[in-house]
Amino acid sequence: MSKSVIVSDLHIGDMSDADDFYTSGNFEKFIAFLEYIEKDEEIEKIIIAGDLFELWQCKVEKILQMYVDLWKVLLKLKETGKKIIYIPGNHDSLPFAKLVYKYFYSYLLISLILKLFNTSKRLERF
Repeated sequence: MSKSVIVSDLHIGDMSDADDFYTSGNFEKFIAFLEYIEKDEEIEKIIIAGDLFELWQCKVEKILQMYVDLWKVLLKLKETGKKIIYIPGNHDSLPFAKLVYKYFYSYLLISLILKLFNTSKRLERF
């Protein structure tokens, strides 16, 4: 029998004094919880049901740089075969959507340029 874990509304902030999640020690506890999930063979997936981050007060780019430990643990979960389902909430949906759009659009543009000018074959020689 497989199990699922659901977490929501953590509102992880910018590690400042105003960030209740970080200053209360809950960030370290959350990392330990994710490490427990990684080792538990019965847990098949983790569902993050919105507002993992407090992106109304902190930029996505800053969050991506600040929480390396979190990204490492999430990558380990994925490598061990755990499914991670992320459902954006009202505090993180628009900023994440803007970030994804920004990088996806850049990727598409670069791919189009490479195809148009057939530069990929020229780049392979280097």
